[in-house]
Amino acid sequence: MIMMTGTNVNDESIGSNKNAIIIAVTIVVLAVIFMFFRDRQQKRHLESERIETQTELWQEWGPPERNRQLNNTGQDGERVL
Repeated sequence: MIMMTGTNVNDESIGSNKNAIIIAVTIVVLAVIFMFFRDRQQKRHLESERIETQTELWQEWGPPERNRQLNNTGQDGERVL
């Protein structure tokens, strides 16, 4: 009878250890998922701030020149050096 009680205690402690490991792994997985989505959100936020700043600069200074050759032509179409 004493052996049975000892065996039951060992089985219960093994079961509780498994439960603790499952809980710990679940917490780690949830933390990793949370950090992944938080990182993506921060990247989207920084990108939108960059685009907003660029848009404000374009409104103030005009869009950047895409082709300098087009801007370096005279009235008669000849290239100005």
